[in-house]
Amino acid sequence: MVSSDAPLPKLPMQLPPSKLMLRVVRVLIWLLAFSFLIAEGKEYLKLRQLTHVAVFTLLFFLANYQLNVARFAKDQLIAARSKLASTLMFLASMFSIIETGIDQVIASYCTTADGSSIQLSPTAISLCSLVWLAGVVMVILAVASFEEFLPTLNSDWLQLEKARATPPS
Repeated sequence: MVSSDAPLPKLPMQLPPSKLMLRVVRVLIWLLAFSFLIAEGKEYLKLRQLTHVAVFTLLFFLANYQLNVARFAKDQLIAARSKLASTLMFLASMFSIIETGIDQVIASYCTTADGSSIQLSPTAISLCSLVWLAGVVMVILAVASFEEFLPTLNSDWLQLEKARATPPS
């Protein structure tokens, strides 16, 4: 049994330099956006609603996180950038809801009797185009939000590097 008074051993934790982390995160964001658009295209063709609720929830929580960073940031520039990023992410979540609503209209009124495919009509084609456009706008807004928020993350990583570089008193 270990005594609760014994100090915990410090584990050395090395993080990559902040610029490398920023580049990795930026590449991952763009890969995620691209792969989401591909998955969205596949769902669009199959009329499946698998990811809509999850995407809305994720975007909404990210917007909330960014807004909380803005609320508690001491630096006004970081607060303003975080607030702008939060607004863009919130708009992306609204486009996710719009996309879901239009998908429901398509599923209700524009599918074949067995529900397996879309009836080709001008209405169905225009609604499907709106769904695709809403998905693209959603992804663009989310990526723009991440791009706006990355300098805040970079600033945090730089502060963490500086704190680790200075010896404890």
